[in-house]
Order: sequence, then structure tokens, then C-alpha cells
Amino acid sequence: MKKTIMMLIITIVVVAIITTLSLPFISNQPTGKFIQPQLNNDEIINKVKNLPEVSQYSSMPATVKFISSEELNSLSKKYPVIYGNVSTSVYEVRFSSGNSGLLVLYDAYSNKILKQFEIVGVSLS
Repeated sequence: MKKTIMMLIITIVVVAIITTLSLPFISNQPTGKFIQPQLNNDEIINKVKNLPEVSQYSSMPATVKFISSEELNSLSKKYPVIYGNVSTSVYEVRFSSGNSGLLVLYDAYSNKILKQFEIVGVSLS
């Protein structure tokens, strides 16, 4: 009887140790939630400037803002034409001079422009 109880305790301790040691590896597995590549603003601007869709605006000053999936949900309700149907985190890149320029929603993971809008005499804030 003592031998059976001792084996049961040893088994429980071994399983607990294996589980504890495995947790860091299990938690690093993909969860299906997309994580945007971490790039600085200059890298994003340079990547976007090299895309053919932006060539005529590439000499304009540019600003970058990272928009998370959570922020997109809120913005898509407020501005559905611009942010609607965008399902992943993006970088919003604005090339502008005065009140004209180009607004780009850029997916750094796929290196694609998801949406773009010419800005003419309007200010979005």
C-alpha cells in the first residue's frame, strides 16, 4: 500500500514538473491572432514609398500611425468607408502637403496597401 501511494505521489510530481516546464513553449505557439511586425516609422515610410501606388506622393512629407485591431473596430464604426472591412492591424501613412495628399492603410506583414484615399481639401482627425 505504501509503495502504491509513493508511486502515485512520484507520478503526480513528475507530471507537475513536466507541465510547468512545458508552459513557456505552449504559450509561445501561434494563437490565430495576427501580430503586426514591429517596424519604426522611417522603415514603414520607406516601404510604402517604394510601392508603385504611392510614387507620385513619395516626395511629400509623411506621417505614420499604427492602428491596432481594437482601434480599427472603433474607427470602422465612425468612418466605415475608410476603415471598414480591414480585418488586421495596419499602419496609417499620410503623405500630405497642405490639405492635399494621400492616406494609405498599409499591412506591413504582407507589404501591401489595403486601402488608399486621395486627400483633397479635407482634414481628418
